[in-house]
Amino acid sequence: MFQFSHPLSRNSSSPAGSGISHSLPPSLSLSLSLSLPPSPSLPLYFSLSVSLSLSPSSSPLPLPLFCSSNIVVVESEEQFKRSLSKVQDESQSAIFYYTAVWCSPCRLLSPIIKQMSEKYPHVTTYKVDIDHKGLGNALSNMDIHSVPTVHFFRNGIKANEVIGADVQLLKNIMEKLYK
Repeated sequence: MFQFSHPLSRNSSSPAGSGISHSLPPSLSLSLSLSLPPSPSLPLYFSLSVSLSLSPSSSPLPLPLFCSSNIVVVESEEQFKRSLSKVQDESQSAIFYYTAVWCSPCRLLSPIIKQMSEKYPHVTTYKVDIDHKGLGNALSNMDIHSVPTVHFFRNGIKANEVIGADVQLLKNIMEKLYK
């Protein structure tokens, strides 16, 4: 259970106030606290504490990372091969974003990828988690040896790539290829 409450007043006779409550999946726990100084005469400082934990039995990705309509989450080797063939056979513009749950630079790059996919809705982005079961062989054929890696396709041909979380380079390439 997620709960957020804040006092309506520091006066001890005032009620604590209502809160907002949302249910989370059993595999998640979230706590949020907001602290005010004990005395109204003290300077007002806020302390905000947020923690999120996953139980050991939970999936590493309990919540979707992307909700954009032109981002496709690739979940199997077959889907990856179909997607790549479609891009090549139909001479499409596309981005293949290779990532991993444990990758810190990927977490930095993911919101940028989402933002850029919204800026260029005519370009389909394929998000590929390298640790997803069954993708190993297909990815080794693509020479994916580190994450994040982004492959840019234009007219069905791989036109460029970015290895690492170089945000400015990613934006420059997308501007050049897809505007």
